[in-house]
Amino acid sequence: MAASPPALRRPVAYGVTTLAVAGVVAAGGIPTALSWFAPVHLVELLLAHLLAGGDHPAPDRAA
Repeated sequence: MAASPPALRRPVAYGVTTLAVAGVVAAGGIPTALSWFAPVHLVELLLAHLLAGGDHPAPDRAA
């Protein structure tokens, strides 16, 4: 993802996450009680990196 142009980083991140979730779901052999963990964790990581706002400056909060 870091090698992609800045304008394409978010779409590439979504694509990689989608493929990773599909791979985890298709892999099978995961106990049913834990089958939710990997997809939820991957989406959580994606959102954490996207919401970190590395591409945009933080808003000025004048008090």
